[in-house]
Amino acid sequence: MPADFNKDYFTKDSIYAKFKDAAEATQQISRWYYSFYRKIRRAVKFDIEGRNVLDVGCGYPGMLSLFHADGASCIGLDVSEFVIKCAGAVLPGAQFCIGDAQHVDKQLLGTQDLVLCLEVIEHVPGVDAMLDACIDLLAPGGYLALTTPNREMKIPGYGWDSDPTHISVMAMSDWRRKIEERKLQQVISTTFLTIPFIWRYNKHLNFTISLRDMGPTCLIVARKA
Repeated sequence: MPADFNKDYFTKDSIYAKFKDAAEATQQISRWYYSFYRKIRRAVKFDIEGRNVLDVGCGYPGMLSLFHADGASCIGLDVSEFVIKCAGAVLPGAQFCIGDAQHVDKQLLGTQDLVLCLEVIEHVPGVDAMLDACIDLLAPGGYLALTTPNREMKIPGYGWDSDPTHISVMAMSDWRRKIEERKLQQVISTTFLTIPFIWRYNKHLNFTISLRDMGPTCLIVARKA
């Protein structure tokens, strides 16, 4: 496991350190992602109940908990043994595995109707290999949902370079090109700004503004043929 993502990363050396425990982290992350969750749910053209959902680099499983509540069959995958143990404790109804998308046993996981890759790919040196691995895990007609910082964001006060593990940050236009090259149907491909602070009190207070290529967060939802 990379040293960057050991226990200290989650408890001392990153934004996750502000949470008192895994349960609080998962709750707050679910609130932070709630607007993106709604956008993904609208973009996916099937009932999520009973569908296979894989969260690549799940961390504390905030987003996965939302899909689990919808009745999806959920798997979380992460390279951090520490966070996988935490995730299993806070979301016992889901399955959690140590590993990464490029080297995981695909027969063990099975094909997925929805693959989530949220704030993960910017940490990976081999972006193309990671993207291909996520797509390879999809069933025909399945969806990839990806969020990542936008290198060309124009909003003062937001910086993608505050985390030294952000080594592969690209512009929204670069992500559109990569999705087009892989012949996926782009359902959503734009950037968003999340209205700060109020989402911390209730997930239903999470609102985002679409800013085409200027916002701090890229969101891509794309369908495999």
